[in-house]
Amino acid sequence: MNKLKESRLALDDWLKKARRATSKNNPKAPEIIASKILRMSPTQIATRSDQIILTKKEQRKLDNLLGKLLTGRPLPAVIHHTQFHNLSLKVNNRVLTPRAETEELIEYAIKNIPKKSKVLDIGTGTGAIGIGLAKARPDLRITLTDIDYKTLNLAKINARRNKITAVKYIKSNLIKKIDQRDLEDSYFLANLPYVNPNWKNIKHKNLKYEPRSALFASDNGLKIIKNLLEQISNKKLLNKNNWALLEHDPKQFDDLQIFCKDLGLKVTKVTNFVSKVEVY
Repeated sequence: MNKLKESRLALDDWLKKARRATSKNNPKAPEIIASKILRMSPTQIATRSDQIILTKKEQRKLDNLLGKLLTGRPLPAVIHHTQFHNLSLKVNNRVLTPRAETEELIEYAIKNIPKKSKVLDIGTGTGAIGIGLAKARPDLRITLTDIDYKTLNLAKINARRNKITAVKYIKSNLIKKIDQRDLEDSYFLANLPYVNPNWKNIKHKNLKYEPRSALFASDNGLKIIKNLLEQISNKKLLNKNNWALLEHDPKQFDDLQIFCKDLGLKVTKVTNFVSKVEVY
């Protein structure tokens, strides 16, 4: 029994090896990977790593995830999980991992949407926007929508993980299949695909593990955003009491402004990556 134990690796030794490999780009990754595989909290990993002897199976799993990380795969894509805006979110290859820019959108919505309002999170993906808003503002009536049924199921899983139950889910291409009564007087939040694949500063190798359908759009990246605004405009859903909040690239602002003006709408820059669309 002692010989078998000696032939196996201690978690502390594995962590030291992994830290050397990840110290430059992902210094916290070894503990996060170990926490996932061993189903232990970060505190348990930190205080007991020298006492834990890994089984061969555990070591193979740890080495497998570490290997994926070292080939350039982002940590959320390796462990299928990310922390975002005080949320624990499951991610997969169908959805975009939430970015810091989206936190700016959520923060503005939390502070500025009136009490007991209706809110639609359009193209919800992981559910980060709608779930984050529901957690901070339980008074709001929030609906999460997505064109993809499996993606909408992922958002439901993430809502349960974060103990959010009072939200609705609708499968819809933007707002096409949403009842007019649910749309009227609602606030619209959206982080839709807005990257132009022809932009010179895009590092495609950094995005190869993200789904293209969640990133890229034609018409200088604004095609899907414009489709949503046209649907909102055609249904006359904006009035003096509500607005739409959109994430987009700063260099798209002028194009967005011209397009909205043709629809009789005005655009205000809220942050560098977030704009508010409303009636004049």
